[in-house]
Amino acid sequence: MNSQHSPYLQLAINLSREVGSILLGLRGHAHADLKDDGTLVSIADTEAERHICDKILHEFPEDTVLSEELNTVCQSNSGAQWVVDPLDGTTNYIQGLPLWGVSIARMLGGRPDLGVIYFPVLDELYHAIRHGGAFENHRPIGVSAQEEMDAHQIFSCCNRTLRSYSVNVACKIRVLGSATYGMCSIARGRSLAGMESESRIWDLAAAWLLVEEAGGSVRTLDGSTPFPLMRGHDYSGTSFPLIAAANPELLNKTKSSVKRVD
Repeated sequence: MNSQHSPYLQLAINLSREVGSILLGLRGHAHADLKDDGTLVSIADTEAERHICDKILHEFPEDTVLSEELNTVCQSNSGAQWVVDPLDGTTNYIQGLPLWGVSIARMLGGRPDLGVIYFPVLDELYHAIRHGGAFENHRPIGVSAQEEMDAHQIFSCCNRTLRSYSVNVACKIRVLGSATYGMCSIARGRSLAGMESESRIWDLAAAWLLVEEAGGSVRTLDGSTPFPLMRGHDYSGTSFPLIAAANPELLNKTKSSVKRVD
């Protein structure tokens, strides 16, 4: 671990595990409400987010935090910012499915510099450092070496993708219910490619870095640019149609196989 990243990475790892324990303890007791954007939020989300934000600002008071529920406006696009999703996969969490997790990224110059993603039920901890590689439970990982799509490979996506796009890929399609888990599955080599039609900045900040550091490629379908972050922008209403794949050629093939239908 680069000594420059060590204190930030260790804090993100510790926080992801702490919040994972909190969320595990709240399972079965967290009522979910529907937000204006059609997604769910529960008391577990807000308690977890408050815990993360308070700890970050206590340890690094000169940094700023951008988060899904409590701090949706980017306060700065210089220096260090943290982008936090306390609970990605809220529906899975509420319904008792295991694919949900905590995502924490630290940004420099508005771009991901390190990221940590933790799935408590699976006890899978992913982290990546800019120019430092990608890891699962501290072991190096990489994307699939498969060069062509076929029926033995997996393409992950969200429900909104299947409602709004025609997806004509040779892979088997899987809806995982967690944008970050879909990206992690590509970085880990379990999925060959994937798409999230309405990912938010807190969904993608850590996961984008993880896929790239694992050797994969990530782009937006519409050419929009999540990075660098924009100072003063409220990210609660901004989404990015995201495509990721094991290599640039597969990403381009995926893009050409996806067509908007609404």
